Amino acid sequence: MAILIKNGNVVLEDGQIQTDIVIEEEKIDAIGEFADDGNFDQIYDASNFLVLPGVIDAHTHFYLESGSYTTADDFNTGTRSAACGGVTTVIDFATQVPGESLLETIFKRKKQADGNVNIDYGLHAIVADTSSGQENELEELVEMGIVSMKLFTTYRKTMLYADDNMISRILKLSNALGFLVQIHAEDDFIVESARTALIYQGSTLLKYHGKSRPANAESEAVKRMIALAARANSPLYIVHNSTPESLELISQARQRGEDVIAESCPQYFLLNDEVFDGAHPEEFVCSPPIRPIELVETMNQLLLQGKVDVIGTDHCGYTRQQKRMATSFIDAANGLPGVETLLPTMFSHVVVPEKINLVRLMKIMSTNPAKIFGIYPQKGTIKVGSDADLVLFDPQASYTLEDQMLHSVEGAYTPYAGKEITGKVKKTFSRGRLIYDEGRFLGLHTHGKFVPGTPFDKNVIATL
Repeated sequence: MAILIKNGNVVLEDGQIQTDIVIEEEKIDAIGEFADDGNFDQIYDASNFLVLPGVIDAHTHFYLESGSYTTADDFNTGTRSAACGGVTTVIDFATQVPGESLLETIFKRKKQADGNVNIDYGLHAIVADTSSGQENELEELVEMGIVSMKLFTTYRKTMLYADDNMISRILKLSNALGFLVQIHAEDDFIVESARTALIYQGSTLLKYHGKSRPANAESEAVKRMIALAARANSPLYIVHNSTPESLELISQARQRGEDVIAESCPQYFLLNDEVFDGAHPEEFVCSPPIRPIELVETMNQLLLQGKVDVIGTDHCGYTRQQKRMATSFIDAANGLPGVETLLPTMFSHVVVPEKINLVRLMKIMSTNPAKIFGIYPQKGTIKVGSDADLVLFDPQASYTLEDQMLHSVEGAYTPYAGKEITGKVKKTFSRGRLIYDEGRFLGLHTHGKFVPGTPFDKNVIATL
């Protein structure tokens, strides 16, 4: 089927042009000016729209089992919601459990996803067992296209915690095997000390969540992880940075020639800890926590200065009912939804007020994650030969964001409800298939497929 997208303001990697795009056999076949000569099966007029590369959310958690909670969305409902928000690729996580090999973990997670995804997806591994003999499995994972893994410096009382010796060992393996180490950076000693003190004082209300995971817990862990990576001469990816000090530490490391990448999330730019003063603070509990306004303001300044490489969401699709079950920060469902609102909220926040141009925003939310996780130029760009993952976006549409606008599970909510937004997804194409059109989801849960990544290439860091 030949498809023509006509007269769009197309966002390329080096700028914006008014032009047409031809789609053939799931790929972008041509970019230029084309007449309606009867050879196209479908023509879409994009005269009033931006044409964007599909967003890549490189940090989602669909069907996440965490403590006594399991997120309400699975791969089907989660990727449906993503597609309606202009996200055409997600990279989720496969979490190893005790007694399970890494290969078993990946096969189990792929079984949950395959035949149940509306858009394409990749996987990161979360490694809990790094006992001797796992090195061969790591090599096999890379051959399968699993080219990144996540380790945690916190949650000591769970299987997720990795001590410095374990992290150093994995970092030393990363160069030889071609995978990228991701770190959830919060110093466990600082976190546990803060939590213990608050519990002893009886200060366990939800409004104290931020104090239970203070900003210096993150920055201290980031500093230590950068040092370990430098010692191992290994690249490093720090997930969901929430503090200015963390971003500055990463920026300084890059200036020293060290290969460290900074990811952050919309909640650390759009929200501040005043949300905990409202009627339902539990709806804003995530880790790292939403920070005080002065830190958020500085985070925004650093974003404008180019010190954020990737914006993902850390999406955890709990319902409002699940979130409201909490009575303290101890028993709160930890995580925020965000995959469907990523593009419109960030566009409204930074492009509309002309803080960041659109080309830079799409680089952070599409091109950079594609390069980092080895799926570029198949994904993350508008080029001839790339997958036809495209978004028609109305930059003038203005509305108040409300829960009922979401296309997720019943009871889904957005922490950005009530915000005035400018910019709206009108159509989403996944590999040339129209899967969202003016409020209607048209996708198929059998459409999405696993996209293997290629081994991490340090050279991409200079291009971010």
